[in-house]
Amino acid sequence: MFLVALVYAIWAPLAARSVTSPLRMIQRHTPGVGEHRDVYLDKHTTQFESATILVTLVVLASSCTAMIYSGAKAAAGTGLAFGIALTVVTIAAWLVTLNDFRAKPRDTFDAVRLLLRGRDAPAPSPKLGTARAERTPGASPPPVVG
Repeated sequence: MFLVALVYAIWAPLAARSVTSPLRMIQRHTPGVGEHRDVYLDKHTTQFESATILVTLVVLASSCTAMIYSGAKAAAGTGLAFGIALTVVTIAAWLVTLNDFRAKPRDTFDAVRLLLRGRDAPAPSPKLGTARAERTPGASPPPVVG
């Protein structure tokens, strides 16, 4: 269990870096777009990035907890020391990867809420709307869009 937790603890900073890198690369190679922090003014542009950062934080916290617990259970003091040391290293790596992440905590939670709610999902097809209307007595079919 220690090794599995270690893999996830290492994955979290890598995933955080890979999801924040594209915005930095686009900003650096596009002339006249302003500063990097300006991209965080548009919540839709950074919605996926913000939600992924929260997921990596949850995975990091869970894996570090499992790593400390399994280290202590397997090798008592030595295992506990290794678990704590690796936890400190992976948390530091995660924090370093977020050096250019400028979204506020509220933006991150809003991004997760919007992704779970499906706000940006495409409109249902007319066939799906008609099928739903047929199953629901008294409902009219949705208007045709487009």
